[in-house]
Amino acid sequence: MKKICAIIVNPTSCNGMGLTSWKKIQDDLPFSDTRVFISPFFFNLDLLESQLEDWLRQGIRRFLAVGGDGTCNTLLNGLLHASANLQIPSTDIIYGAIGTGSSNDFHKPFLQKTKGFPCRMNFESPLLTDLCWWAPKDGPRRYFLVNASLGITAKADGYFNTHLRALKKISPTLSILWAVLRTSFLYQNHSCTLSLYGTRQVTNLGIVRNPHFLGDFSYPSGETPNSGHFGIYLCDNLSKWESLCTWKAFLRGRFFGTKLYQCRGTTFSIQSKTPFWVASDGEVSQQTHITFGIDRGRIQLCT
Repeated sequence: MKKICAIIVNPTSCNGMGLTSWKKIQDDLPFSDTRVFISPFFFNLDLLESQLEDWLRQGIRRFLAVGGDGTCNTLLNGLLHASANLQIPSTDIIYGAIGTGSSNDFHKPFLQKTKGFPCRMNFESPLLTDLCWWAPKDGPRRYFLVNASLGITAKADGYFNTHLRALKKISPTLSILWAVLRTSFLYQNHSCTLSLYGTRQVTNLGIVRNPHFLGDFSYPSGETPNSGHFGIYLCDNLSKWESLCTWKAFLRGRFFGTKLYQCRGTTFSIQSKTPFWVASDGEVSQQTHITFGIDRGRIQLCT
């Protein structure tokens, strides 16, 4: 196994500031041999996967994502797909990241930094880690590193990613706050059938590994890398005022109330007659029937 580090840089992260951030970082990395791929690969996933397969054939097993949570998510899924195509065990791969995005929840709590950017790039002491996934009915699995959500958080995440580019250049924190407030006032609770709770008017549902989401918000706790479980946090039929109070509690990492439910799980399914918003590591889509699950010991993550 070659100790070359393959670095994948998203120049469009943090609303186009990714390349500027990379130029600040590149001369301060502790690697003697690197391969660098700079591309807005969200627009050409086939090109990214082709590059990953080429590196895997060369024996490279160390990969570093430079970007935000969406970049980390895209590279993770690309690596899992590429390694499966080549019949290479994903447990051979060591995965690290430098956060140059707006939120960088994957890195929280920030224990290490390089040039002011949070990082996880200790390839000498990686942890074999469980991975959560979600999948639509009869569709492929999509893996995530941090957490997934359904409802108001997912819709706020989508609005933040697609409609606030100018404001994000001024202040990512202000952009997140505006997305949360706007979505809270406009969101309508969604009727869904949940495998553990029956039919509910869902305001928000969190499937959580790392408790951090949308900048300064967080759930009370997450899961250790190899616990074999994810946390489930349900907000059931909240009013507008109750939603705002719950957001305020999230700023303090709190979650309690008569309409709030918390448990742990290994599988969880959701279905609805009409599409609902779902997000995983900042990637947002609309679905009508999805299942969440977890794979034990799937990949090595840098500490």
